[in-house]
Amino acid sequence: MIIRINGAALPDIGGGVIDNVTETITGIISRVLGETATGIITALNAYSPEIITFGVIVCALGMMVAPIVGNNGKWMGRMFLTFWVGVIWRVLT
Repeated sequence: MIIRINGAALPDIGGGVIDNVTETITGIISRVLGETATGIITALNAYSPEIITFGVIVCALGMMVAPIVGNNGKWMGRMFLTFWVGVIWRVLT
């Protein structure tokens, strides 16, 4: 770590305790965040058929309920969007 006072760099006295602690903490945090992101992506890919089916069912329910409530909405477009995003998702994974 370079410490500057008024633009002048202080001499490095060689990896101090604070540097080691900081590097350890940042290493642990980055490893945990990386593993968490990888786990979430893996779970989403593993359960993508169920997620896509649930999205299409919710849109179908919206298409059935919207006229009753008086709002014709855009549920058909949402259903097609969900369907095609799901198809592309499954093809790419």
